[in-house]
Amino acid sequence: MGPTPRGRGNAEWTKSISFWILVLANTFQGFGYFVPIVWLPSKLCHTLLKDERISKLIFYLAFASDLNLNSSTSSIALALLNCGGSVIGRLATGYLSDKINPWFLGLSILASTSAATFILWGVLSYDLAGLLSFSLAYGILASGWTSTWNGFTKPLSRKYMYALIRWQYSNFVNSLNPLANDPNLSTTLFGVLLFSRGIGNIFSTPISSALTSLHSNSTTSSFTHTSNHLGFDVGGGKFEKMIVYVGMCFAGAALIALVGWVMDAAIRRRSFGRQEQQS
Repeated sequence: MGPTPRGRGNAEWTKSISFWILVLANTFQGFGYFVPIVWLPSKLCHTLLKDERISKLIFYLAFASDLNLNSSTSSIALALLNCGGSVIGRLATGYLSDKINPWFLGLSILASTSAATFILWGVLSYDLAGLLSFSLAYGILASGWTSTWNGFTKPLSRKYMYALIRWQYSNFVNSLNPLANDPNLSTTLFGVLLFSRGIGNIFSTPISSALTSLHSNSTTSSFTHTSNHLGFDVGGGKFEKMIVYVGMCFAGAALIALVGWVMDAAIRRRSFGRQEQQS
């Protein structure tokens, strides 16, 4: 009998409540994750875009420009965000995902990112030091989320791969390895996660733009306000709603991950209880 075509025989994963909880948390994370990456750069955007009207718009809206930072200084924030996220965050989280329960790890990442958004961005990012601190912390914490995916999908691909093998080769089930991974199923699960995160990537920018534009309809004094005691006050407070939005997206994702962690713990306890009864 030849290999099973992709998409056949492995649809049992669609019945996994834990996986759909993960997808929901992943979607919330996607709605918040891309906003700081878009809004933190400042005058760097002005030098990259040839259309003067577009570059002036982005320059006006970008968070760092309201801190009166030059292009070379503000680009450090973007470099810290990308360097921290691409190197430290993903490598560290990838290592921990093989050692720690993925639900606990994901919950820790999401809750920490929410706290960093409210504290480091919303409260302390009224000067360069605060902005750089947030950029580094956000890069390390937020981007590490995708490195937890393997810890979530590996048990599913093993479980349903073994079920498929048992269904197709019931006469030889005792001689097969129940820990084998189904590469097709792993690819499918990653595709679903990428799709749900992509939804946030598409809609987060217009949502954040709408939140900042709400402030533009307020009094003109807010645009000339230069005393920034909090990160929320930068630009006369036009970024306040956007910062709250990002923090709440991660907080919502953390609450969903908490539900998944509790369910996973309950499933593990029931499974352990059955094993004790059988023994």
